[in-house]
Amino acid sequence: MPQIKIEKRSPDLKVVEPVNNVKGSDTTTASSNTSNTKTVLGLRHAALMTTVASGFTALVYEVTWHKQLSTIVGSEARATAIILAIFLGGLAVGYELFGRVSRKISAKHNVRLLGYSELAIGIWAFFFEDIFRVTLVAAKNLPITGAQALFWEIIIGCSLMLFPTACMGGTLPLLTQGMSIDIKDAPRFHASVYTFNTLGAFLGCSLAGFYLIP
Repeated sequence: MPQIKIEKRSPDLKVVEPVNNVKGSDTTTASSNTSNTKTVLGLRHAALMTTVASGFTALVYEVTWHKQLSTIVGSEARATAIILAIFLGGLAVGYELFGRVSRKISAKHNVRLLGYSELAIGIWAFFFEDIFRVTLVAAKNLPITGAQALFWEIIIGCSLMLFPTACMGGTLPLLTQGMSIDIKDAPRFHASVYTFNTLGAFLGCSLAGFYLIP
């Protein structure tokens, strides 16, 4: 009768999970990542359309504020230069400040902060007429000629335009950090945001300057 050899299993033997389970986990993870990427891409299309509206309203505001501020600082070339410089300066300040913040917070908080900044712009625009009326009363006692006049014109312009334009400047860094898929995708998406936002700004400036505002 042939002998049957029985090997005892070592108690220290570790059971390794089947390889196919690991592959299944990787497949699930990859599928989840793909789904998340598609979701982000879908949201980005809506976000880009929003940047067109943001750029449009920003330049409508700029033209409106320019016309109102001309009653204080005048409508000559110097006054136009002051208003334009403050507007662009505010955008630069906002880009720098929000750019620093955007690198320290999560993508979700970047998008949320962008929403808050857009809301702040809308609230400021809603109450701008009241703010301007108070500023107009205060400006009646200010010097109207010389270096002092230039100084106060800049101060008035900054008090009325610097805050909302700084909020406008946060659109690009916040949206780029909040909705880029990865580091390689960020420059391309940043360029898209800039393109669509500038397109909206062009339309807003053109329509407000020639049609919307008398």
